[in-house]
This record gives sequence, structure tokens and C-alpha cells, in this order.
Amino acid sequence: FSLPAQGDVPPGTESVAGAQVTLLRGRAAVGRATTGEGGYFRFENPDTGAYSIEVTPPAGSTDLQGAQRQVTHTRGQRTFVTLQLERVREGDGPGPGPGG
Repeated sequence: FSLPAQGDVPPGTESVAGAQVTLLRGRAAVGRATTGEGGYFRFENPDTGAYSIEVTPPAGSTDLQGAQRQVTHTRGQRTFVTLQLERVREGDGPGPGPGG
């Protein structure tokens, strides 16, 4: 699995370095990676099957939410995945709601 090249980052978005990426098969973590400077990550030769990919924003990043994606992969082939971390909007975090 890997993320697309820098030129493939959608307009209006930016790559995120230092995010923690976990490859899960069922509930078991079968791979871990950290996104590089261009926001890329890679898992080498995973087996054929269904996976979940979970991304945790970099340490110290308080304005990004994590993301998760379900994917199916065939061993020996490349599976490209793009995950977008959404920005936390004011009022979405913990604490009292409107009027509270």
C-alpha cells in the first residue's frame, strides 16, 4: 500500500508528515508506518485480503482528526490509497455545546 505522489495531492489540500498509519487485519495490527515529508506511507508485501488503514495525526497536531479506510489488497499488486485528515472545526471538540 502507498499514498500517491506529491503531484496527486488534491487541490486545496496539503500533505501531512509525521502521521502514524496502522494497517489492521481484523483487529490485529499487521503493519505500522509514519508518513514522510510528502505525506507518503508504505507497507511492503501485505498478504491478499481485506484491511483497515487507520491514520492518527502527528503529535502536537490539535486541529486534525484521524481517518480510517477499508481496502482490499491483492498480494504482488500495488494498492494506492489516499486518506484525507479533516480539520477540526470550532465547536466540534469536547466541552460545553452552544449555550452551555
